[in-house]
Amino acid sequence: MIETYSIEEIKDWDKGEIEIPSLQRGLVWNPRQVELLWDSILRGFPIGSFALAPVEGNEWQRSDGNKPARYFLLDGQQRYNAIKAAFVPWRDDAESVLWIDFMPQDMSQGGSTRHFWIKVVTKAHPWGFGNNDACSMLGVACYRLAIENFTGKRTARFQEVKMSQAWPFVAGAPMPFADAFDCFKCSKNKDDFCERVKSWIRSPNHEKIGSKEKKVELIRNVAANLYEALQRLKEYRIAANVLCPELLLKDDICINDVNDDNSNASSLELLFTRINTEGTRISSYDLRYSAIKAYWGDIKNANDEIAAKIMPAARLVIFAFRLAQTLSSEKGGFANEPSIHYIRRLSGRKDDEAYKYVRELYRDKGTRLKGLIDAVEEALRVGPTDGMPAVIRTSIIMHSPDVYLLLLYMAYKGRLNDFGKIAGIATWLHWFVVGDRKTRERNCRIVVNEIKTVVDTGDLPSLRKCLSDLCEKRLLLWLDKASDENFRSSGKFLNETGDKLCDWKYVEQQEWYPLLFKIWTLRELVIFATRRYFNPEFEYDPAEVQFWTGHARPWDMDHIVPKSWVSKKRVKMGPWKEVCLKWIGSNGNFAAIPFTDNRSKNDQPNWTYYEDEERAKSLFFDKELEKLNPRDLTCKPDQARMFIELTHKRMIDMYEEWRKEVVDFLD
Repeated sequence: MIETYSIEEIKDWDKGEIEIPSLQRGLVWNPRQVELLWDSILRGFPIGSFALAPVEGNEWQRSDGNKPARYFLLDGQQRYNAIKAAFVPWRDDAESVLWIDFMPQDMSQGGSTRHFWIKVVTKAHPWGFGNNDACSMLGVACYRLAIENFTGKRTARFQEVKMSQAWPFVAGAPMPFADAFDCFKCSKNKDDFCERVKSWIRSPNHEKIGSKEKKVELIRNVAANLYEALQRLKEYRIAANVLCPELLLKDDICINDVNDDNSNASSLELLFTRINTEGTRISSYDLRYSAIKAYWGDIKNANDEIAAKIMPAARLVIFAFRLAQTLSSEKGGFANEPSIHYIRRLSGRKDDEAYKYVRELYRDKGTRLKGLIDAVEEALRVGPTDGMPAVIRTSIIMHSPDVYLLLLYMAYKGRLNDFGKIAGIATWLHWFVVGDRKTRERNCRIVVNEIKTVVDTGDLPSLRKCLSDLCEKRLLLWLDKASDENFRSSGKFLNETGDKLCDWKYVEQQEWYPLLFKIWTLRELVIFATRRYFNPEFEYDPAEVQFWTGHARPWDMDHIVPKSWVSKKRVKMGPWKEVCLKWIGSNGNFAAIPFTDNRSKNDQPNWTYYEDEERAKSLFFDKELEKLNPRDLTCKPDQARMFIELTHKRMIDMYEEWRKEVVDFLD
């Protein structure tokens, strides 16, 4: 059966007609997809059909049992949310707001295919995106100007911008689409609509939005075109295929499969697997979470609430299932990620120990699981000025999930306080497991499985021995204290005679080089070492996935001594170029500072940001660097030598600052 809906009906689906079933995935569309979808809608282009299934007889799939919905939305959630987003009011509690530009710049030379300039503004990008089909990132100069315009303060930070202050910064005469639509519904005719739009744009409350000079005739022409498009929109219908009621029946779920394949999978499982893989690509974590929401729908709300400030919900639920499998297993190591087949099968085995552990973790709105998460946060000391930066905690979750699972296991066993500073062992395992991309994951799993046996039966001395054995097996790097025998002395990198400042072949042949290389390149180590500056400066929690791309994070890794000093194009450099170029890229020459301050430095010998005494101390900045001259750095050996010595010292000081967190294990 096929039904059709208008745009106005679709935007109100959540008021009763349609419900998102618990199996559906989260939001994955990017601003480009949203903007181009709305350009298609306003031009009358078809945007594909939805897939619906009756709610009657399938109440177990409800995400909120109080809603009197008729249908579940099985396919088209991203389009539905993009449509609904256009009617979100311009206010602080909005995650994103859609605008329409009534005075767009001439895009005839930019290859744009658009007719209507719908613009997306999000909490992560409150200034919007470029005027092109790719929705490209804006330049840093735009960011700085946008923040100043939004807040009225030249020194305001990214975090201070409120959504009610933000608008698409490169738009000429933008207006929230929700307001434009309200004007349309109140208008008697096209002229009335155009006057209402002009009145909104030119009102005293909005005169600072967009370009200073408003081209009235252009605004009127765009408004007239939009009026005609909105008139046509009254007749615009989107088809929805209504599937047979049996598709979502819980009894259709197969729970007795013995082979790990899809030969006996239910129609429901096959449907959401195809939906989630044939459309916008999503991760294996999200695909598994769809299965968990389908077969364990009652844990979704608790899981999402607990995960909100820590990690993506799909990651948390996989941790919970792995922990439950591990606790129920007689095998020594940690369980692997559950397959969709296992998720389906376990949902019907109430006598299985793993089933009982899952239920224990999520009982009473996930009280037990939340307690474990809170215990890990406290042990890692995420939050205090001198505690672990939240970005590193989330990096462990995303890039070393086995390490985070170990921490959850320690919390469950009540052993987080038995082994010294947990932040030390967590970062050691996160950063210093040996291996390339292909072998590191395997080695990390071996390492945490070995440590698990200590958690089960051992103490601090046995943990030290375990870690020592792992280093002997070359699975983990041993964290030598910097000394004159290894890499503490800058003399290792400075020849007293000859025409070179450093013999790199000699350095790379030393036993301590693998550890030095890590210290040299681990940017997260810089953040951890400078945490007393970083934590209060950047009120930022990377658990929110919208802040992971582009320039959404509020800091940059700054080359303290600009890279151009040793590698400027078409400029002849001196004989010390190569050695200086190596040290330019070392951690000793990097600091995490606000991106607006970083980009404003350019290539000049500008040390303004580092001159504050407290900031200089927290960032390990040595004011002797101010004696360096960009013209002489690669030409004079005394300048190159000074740069190497200062950069080397800063790198080692930051390493030793972090190493304090792991001395409990090494001493």
